[in-house]
Formats: sequence, C-alpha cells, structure tokens
Amino acid sequence: MVTADKGGVEDYIQAVTQKGGTACLWLLEKLLQIQVCARCCLRFAGVSGDIYAPPAPSIRDLQAAVSDAHGDAQADGTAAGAEAETHPCPLCLGALQCTDGGALPSPGRNISAAVQQSRGSPQPWIPVTAASIAAIAEAVRQEGHEFSSFWLDVSLPGATQVRQQAIWHWLRRDAAVLPLLPGHSPSVDMVDLKVALRHTLGEPLARQLHSKQDPDADLRIGLTFAHPATAAEADFLFGSNSKGRGAKRKRGAAPVQLGRSASDALGQAAAKMMESKFGEEVRIPSLPPAQPAFAFARARREAVYIGGYYLKLQRDISHSPFIIDGVRKGRTSIQEEIERVVLPHLRCDGSKFISAGREDMDVRMLGSGRPFVLEVANARAAMPPQECFDQMAASLNSSGVGVEVRKLRPVDKDILKLIKAGEQEKQKSYLATCWLPCPVTPAILDKINATENLVLQQRTPTRVEHRRAMLVREKTLFSMSATPVQDNPQGLMLRLRTQAGTYIKEFVHSDEGRTTPNLASLVGCAEPARILQLDVLEVHMDFI
Repeated sequence: MVTADKGGVEDYIQAVTQKGGTACLWLLEKLLQIQVCARCCLRFAGVSGDIYAPPAPSIRDLQAAVSDAHGDAQADGTAAGAEAETHPCPLCLGALQCTDGGALPSPGRNISAAVQQSRGSPQPWIPVTAASIAAIAEAVRQEGHEFSSFWLDVSLPGATQVRQQAIWHWLRRDAAVLPLLPGHSPSVDMVDLKVALRHTLGEPLARQLHSKQDPDADLRIGLTFAHPATAAEADFLFGSNSKGRGAKRKRGAAPVQLGRSASDALGQAAAKMMESKFGEEVRIPSLPPAQPAFAFARARREAVYIGGYYLKLQRDISHSPFIIDGVRKGRTSIQEEIERVVLPHLRCDGSKFISAGREDMDVRMLGSGRPFVLEVANARAAMPPQECFDQMAASLNSSGVGVEVRKLRPVDKDILKLIKAGEQEKQKSYLATCWLPCPVTPAILDKINATENLVLQQRTPTRVEHRRAMLVREKTLFSMSATPVQDNPQGLMLRLRTQAGTYIKEFVHSDEGRTTPNLASLVGCAEPARILQLDVLEVHMDFI
C-alpha cells in the first residue's frame, strides 16, 4: 500500500500514480465524475498515510490536475467540480470532507436522541456542528479527562459500506478501470474509511490536545457519524427494510431510524449479494446525499480496576446497598464504604463492585479478607500513585465503621478471571457457633474431628429460593474440628473448611431436611441443630 507524507493536488496525483501508474488516473477520473471526494479517491486507489491530514484539494482542482495529466482537458470537468463542492461525498457521506472545517447541520433533538439510544450509554454524545479538529478537541476538553494518550473509536453509518459496494460494482463495468480493482469486494487493497479518518484526524488532534495516539490508550475519543438514510439504504441486507408500503402508521412523529452501523458483517453481506439483486435495492452508482452525516463526539476512559481484600469486622453490614420496599437493611454496605474512599479520587461516572463470593449480612469476614475488584467507569482523573491508595485504605480502616481493606491497588482487567474462577474453585474456612439438641460429649467431638471429605447434597435453601434456581448442589466439606463452649453443655464451636458455594448455615440446621447429611444427623441427634453465629475465617485463593 502506497504511503504519502503530505497533501496537495500534486501530491495526490503522485501518490495515485505511484500506486498503479498513469492507469490509476482513469480510476480518479471515474470517481470524480460522480463527485467522490478527494480523500475517498485516495482510499479507492489504496493510498494510505499522512497525506490525509492536511486540508484536501477541491474536487475541481483535482479534476483539472487529472485532465492535465491525461493531456486533454475535460470540457465539463469544471462545472461538475463546482457542483461537487456543494454536495457531500456519495461514498463517505461527507465524513472525510467536514474535517477541513466546513459547517455541519445541527442534528436536532430527534437525531440526537436516536444516536444516544443506539449507542446504549448514559454518557451523552456531543453534537459537533463544525467538525474541524478544533471543534472535536473542544468536545473532548469538555469531558475534563486527564490523559497523555488517546485512540479514536470511529462509528460510521452502514450506508457507507452499501454505497462503497455500489460504486465498486459501477467501476468494474469499465474495462479501463477493471484491471485496477482486483478481487470481488472493495475490501481488497482499499483503505478502510475508519483508517482514513484516523489518518485525517489523528495527528492534528493529538497536537491540539498536547497528547499522542496509542491504540492501547485507555482514553477513547469516540467519533460517531449518523445518517438517517442508513435505515433505508442498508438494513435490506438483513431483511429488516420495511413492513410493506401499505402498512398503517401510528399517529404522531415517527422515531428516527438510523439503521445499522458499518460493520464487517454488513460489508460481507453486501459483497455476497449478486450485483443484479443488489441493484434492485441500491442505485448504482450512488448519488451524493442531500445532506452530510451528522457528527457526534465524546471522550470516555475505558474501565479501570481497583483491587484488594476487604474485611467485615462487624455484623449488620450488607455486601452492597440492601433496600427492600424503600427500607434500608443494615447499617451500611461494604461496597458503599469502599466507594466512599476511592471514587472521589477518580472523578468517575460510577462503579461496579465484584468480589469472590459474598457473606450474609450477619456474617463477619475475618482473616486475610475476601478478594474484590472495583470496576470504575469513565474515570476522568489519572490513576493516582500507590501512596494515594495506601492513604485511602488507612482512612477507611481508621473510621471504625466495621469495614477494612488490605492491599488496595490498581489491577489489570485480567484479574476478573481469577475472581470468576475463584467462585467455583476456591475453598473457605469458617467458624460457626452452634447449639445441639443434645449434650456435647467426647464421642460427638471425636466424630466431628474425624470427618473428612464429606459430600453434602444441598437443595436450594428456602432463604434464597426466590432468586436462585431450585437445584440439588453437591458440595464437599473437606475437614471439621469442634470444641465445646464453656458454661454451655450443648454449645459447640465448629471450624470447617469447605468447597466454594457450600451453605454452612443449612449444613448446621439442615433447612428442614434440604441438606443431607447435616450436623445433627452426623452426630446422631434426632432434632436439628441451630446456628448462633457464623464468621468466615479465610478465603483460600491466590489473588494479589
């Protein structure tokens, strides 16, 4: 693929002829006849690189240069070029033209709402009515992010791919141009429109933002182009183009249908369709649209992750906010207390609390703590240094609220795989204070202490059956040890090490026989035991 370093009419002609010799000028001439913009001419010729970044030459100037290179002026070239300057490109729908500072139409409330809905995010997209580099940079600055690098995430109307296929079919009908178009699809040796936009915008935008481009940057500058014609022009490829001409319409303004965004699936569907069938749905070649695509921008940092271990040293604290019928259960929650000390330093849109399992509100989490990750959405502040996280932990640990954290630090997204695997593979140790319906004897203690690898059959407990499937879960109790409670002949301190997902409370009290064997049946008591208190002593898993 040819790469050029600077723009201008001469540079465009030189870049194209380097690609395929003077024969490529016929390709340019054909494209300019239907008012394809200068940058899209480069795309079809397979030219890539920094040549896209400077302001593009006008279609009129490029037509004149092609005529001079051919050695024969085109009589109607100037008129066609003059007309083209007032119309959006029929191929990119104006996306590659508007970056030179031309004014764009205001999208209006309906278009803006449709873009917001189709993009599926609470963060608003900012209309860019003058899609110059400076206007896009200003839209980014409004978000208030701290960053040193970024990457452009571009979304385009699906109509751009359909129009590209239509123009491809049209070009292949010309015997002079056909040898320059290998393959059966415009994807062959052609610069993708998204790549061209990154060439056009990337470096100039980096200079405006005093930053640099990096595909691995966590700050993503989203640039969305939307065109209402897409629903009519592209959705036919997936059989969703209409309900029939005679279908009745509901009263009121119909919602704006933006149609599908450009995607590999849509491009493949267009390429697979026979030209004759394709031509029944799409005009070949495509005409310039009445108006250019609407442009929207936003800056959003990809999720960052803060990990560590939490301890719950007091009871009556839920895992996450626990509200039923408007009434709060528990004094506070682990999630809220951790978010309270972390999130203000990141200036984010919100977070998701993920942990390796959870304990009930009346159960403490002791020992080394339970692994957790806080997934932080769209943090605007740069990641603080480790010293700041140490201060956050110290602040929470000294608050006396009953929640503490250890090893609080930034972590990679891959850590979520460990959390997920731990839900099934980890082991946990517990301390349960129990009451037996019979006196605790040395024989009972010996029986418990000798028990290893006991397989339990646990039907979904009554306390969670409203939110979990009714199943019988097989879990392993690896070891147990017991000591009597002083001054209580029926009291028992029971230490257990079990498989992840074991219901300890139900093992102790049997849940009306839903767990077998259970503590009472194991030691030979006729009546079920009771659990008085429960603590998690350790979550056995490698984390950070």
